[in-house]
Amino acid sequence: MLATRATKQAKAVLALGLTMACAIMGANCAIAQSASAVDHLPRDVQAHYKKVWGDEFDGNKLDTTKWAVPTGCFDLASGMEGRFRTDMVRQYDGKLHLLAQYDKNGKPCQAGHAAFSTGMVNSHYLSDWKDKSVAHAWGPGTYYEASIKLPEGNKNSGARATWASFWLTSTTFNWPASGELDVFESRGYDPSWLQANIHTRPRQGNKERSHQHQHILDRNIVGNTQTAFHTYGVLNKKDGTIEFYYDGRMVHRVTPDDANWPFAKAANKLFIRLNHQVGGLNEPYKKASPKDYEVAKDMQVDYVRVYQEKTAADKPQDAVVSVLDWRLRNKLNQAIAQVTHTKRGDAQPMLTSDLEKLTTLDLSARDGAESWEKIKNLEGIQHAKNLTFVSLKNTEVKDLTPLNSLKKLKSVELSWPLTINR
Repeated sequence: MLATRATKQAKAVLALGLTMACAIMGANCAIAQSASAVDHLPRDVQAHYKKVWGDEFDGNKLDTTKWAVPTGCFDLASGMEGRFRTDMVRQYDGKLHLLAQYDKNGKPCQAGHAAFSTGMVNSHYLSDWKDKSVAHAWGPGTYYEASIKLPEGNKNSGARATWASFWLTSTTFNWPASGELDVFESRGYDPSWLQANIHTRPRQGNKERSHQHQHILDRNIVGNTQTAFHTYGVLNKKDGTIEFYYDGRMVHRVTPDDANWPFAKAANKLFIRLNHQVGGLNEPYKKASPKDYEVAKDMQVDYVRVYQEKTAADKPQDAVVSVLDWRLRNKLNQAIAQVTHTKRGDAQPMLTSDLEKLTTLDLSARDGAESWEKIKNLEGIQHAKNLTFVSLKNTEVKDLTPLNSLKKLKSVELSWPLTINR
């Protein structure tokens, strides 16, 4: 047990969760809420989707039950110069590394170009592969997200000819009719340039050429993609609406625009593709410089996660909440009555759905209150999962553990002296 002593009240505004509160109080209690990438999840995904697949890239070997590694040249019409090779895909330090390097002994993909070796992974086999063991793909009602740090480059050196991307294509391999979602495409020479794009079949004309919904992200939002990890996400809603996200912020939205829109079709499954390519059609570095890639350039992926819309079976059933402290039960019933504009008795049983209606909660006791009037046990409050603020002034709470699961909680008002159980 750790005791803290003080004579004045303190209000702790918690930017990174309740761990900060313990530090403010001088207590070494173990209440953890991370400022990890989960904070970047779009609110709709946090509330209505569940994680169904992913890879955190722990260990030093790629999970070949999740990822297939393509080899060979690709999309020469777009000026791609990299030859995909298995040795350009590596995993260590908790990350996936997709490399690009000049290969002085290699064979160029196109005449008149230099030879480069590059890395790519897919979550699904390709149409001409004999090995069909890796087959992970998802239909409408799915959110895809990856945390990625791009290789450093600028207009004069580095990975300036890199064309790194995170994209999705269909298991029907009927492109462009089956669609393509480019979560992002990048240009190595410009760390603030990102494009989100959608490819679909043209409504008129050449059916082999795609109709595109391009969007270049605001540079002020993007910042620098090459000096830190950022999250890139795309949400394919059940109705086929497509939303693109950068660090949890929606940056582009496209609604279905014709009867052949592929992304609302349940049978149209999309799989993940991550690649580090060089070359392409982007000026001014259409042709990569061997000198820039003598040392391998590294596209790092911290994780990939897939979420799908929850079904009725995934949603918790309403249940009566056990509240051990009668003073807490009284306060909770009073708060529920206030937000629902109903009459409730102090001892009335409450359901999880009742507690989920609360966003702020004042559990403080009046100045000069006797000990018997003060809340001592928070058990049961963990079901009020939408709380953003709680006041614990003048309470005799000894254990903050029930607050640990309140992911939306941003601020707790505390009084000293206070005793905390670790």
